[in-house]
Parts: sequence; structure tokens; C-alpha cells
Amino acid sequence: MTIRTLDRAGALAAGLVSTLCLAVPAQAQQRTAVVNFVCSIEGAPAQLTAQVQAVNEAGVWIDPSGLFGGSVATGNVNYFYQGSLTSATARYSFTGTNQFADFVDLISNERFRVQMIPQGTQLLLIINPQGPGPVRYMCQQGGGSAGQQPGYPAPQGPAGPVVSSDPERRDYGVQPTSQLHNGQMNGPTPAAIPGGQVITTRGLVELAQGNQVPFIVFDTLGGPEAIPSAIPAVWASGAGSFNDQVQQQLVQVLQQKTAGRKEIPLIFYCLSDQCWTSYNAALRAINAGYTNVLWYRGGFAAWKAAGLPTVPSNVTTMGR
Repeated sequence: MTIRTLDRAGALAAGLVSTLCLAVPAQAQQRTAVVNFVCSIEGAPAQLTAQVQAVNEAGVWIDPSGLFGGSVATGNVNYFYQGSLTSATARYSFTGTNQFADFVDLISNERFRVQMIPQGTQLLLIINPQGPGPVRYMCQQGGGSAGQQPGYPAPQGPAGPVVSSDPERRDYGVQPTSQLHNGQMNGPTPAAIPGGQVITTRGLVELAQGNQVPFIVFDTLGGPEAIPSAIPAVWASGAGSFNDQVQQQLVQVLQQKTAGRKEIPLIFYCLSDQCWTSYNAALRAINAGYTNVLWYRGGFAAWKAAGLPTVPSNVTTMGR
């Protein structure tokens, strides 16, 4: 396995950050679970064990001694974890947040990056997701104390499990697909996107206000108004294939905007959770190898409903 060092890009969202003036709570409840997976690494069985902490909403916490920690939220729940991966011939330790973990080979002291993606009762490990030569391994969940989502504990409120009433996470029963949608672009959408994450309005506001992680917003709606600093990308949202001219153009634009750093968060939105154009554009970015693609499913309608600022669409430019 190869060591992979990631650098942060410059502040690409300054325009959006400067328009926000909302207060976000600085505390969140915590829940911890121990989860276990059996993995096949190069054909040999291995045991992955992790202690996972789920943090509600704000994505930050303060421990009893007053120390502050956490990370920028990308949805209703953030996860913080540490654990080990062991086999008959290898031993690794790891720590991570959300989908990404830093692994250390306890024998050779080699360090590398891993993307960890829950898929039902399985966990997909992508070694060196930004390259060179990403390698994939699949793990099957075993015993543990996982909650709502396999591999992750359920957030808890004062009276028990928290049930999200967020309309942006409404489930229409539409199955997620990794193929471009080629039907009507107006209609119910899935509640998840393969290879990416759903971000809510709250998560996007916190990401902007945190001002710690550079990100880029793409507008696939093309209406008279837009979210501040969004880059027009209606052209990237159509049906077709991942080998067509649209895909090639998107690869070029993303390469330019991210300076080739595929870990930078990319956020795609259209009108609402009844709009497929941002889903298609997000899938195209995922297919292009970007590892932190965030689908703003609630879209412009959710942004407006929250009373957040907008700009005339002709203010957003490709050259930001």
C-alpha cells in the first residue's frame, strides 16, 4: 500500500461564506458503538473493528473537561471513528471522519488514505482513493452494536432514537442508481446517491460558515436566481453516457476548478428533491474520480425556504 498525502486547496467558497450570517449551535450529542466487519484482503480474511461516534446536527462536541472537537457537517450526522484491521500477516490502526480514514501499518509504519463507504451490511474500502492505483476491498458486517445504518450508531435524543423529520431527506422509495437518469428530469429522486453523499441546507450552511474546507457549488438549475458563488453547470446535467462529450467537458472544468485535487468537496444542486439534473451532474463527477461529491438534494427550493440569500444568476460566472 502506498503513502498518500493530501493537501488542502485555497478558499474557493469565499463568496458564499461572506453572504451567510446565521448562527449554528456549537454543541451536539454523542453516541458511540463498536462495529465489526470481516474483510477479504488479497484473498486472506481480516477483521476490521471500529469504535464509531455519531454526532448530531452541528458536527461538533465539547467533552467534560471543556476540550472542543469535531468537524464541518455534511448532513444531519457526522461520524468519528478509530479502530484496527488485522489478519494473520498484517496489522493496521486507523482514525477517520465520515467517509475517510488514515491507516498506519503497525509493522512497517507505512501510512495511507482509505475511503470507507457503507453499502447495506457491507463496507467498501478504497485504498488510496486519490491514487495512484486505487484498490477496492469489500467487508461484510459481523457482530457489533451498530444502530440505524450498518457500521454506524444511531444518534440519540433525550427520549430515545432521533427520527429525522427533515423534508430534504424524504424517501420516495426510488432506488439509488449509478447510471445517468434518461427519463423525465422532473419527478421523485432517490434519498441517496452511490459514491457520494446527500448534503442538507443545514450541512451546506455549516460547511460555508466553518470556512475550514474549500468547496465548489455547481448550479444545474439555470433559473433567474442562484445560490451565491454557484458555478453555472446546466450543460453537465443531461442524459447520455460517461464517455460522451459532456463528460469530457466536465472533466476539464473540474480539473481547472480543483487544480486536480479530487478530494475537494463538489456540491451540485437543482430545484428540489423532485429534480434529477443535479443527480446526473453529481454522478458524472463521481465517475470522473472525485471522492467528495455532495448532492444538495433539497436544492434551490430548500435554500429559499430557509430564507437564505440568493443572487441573480448572471452574477455567477465560470471564472470565479
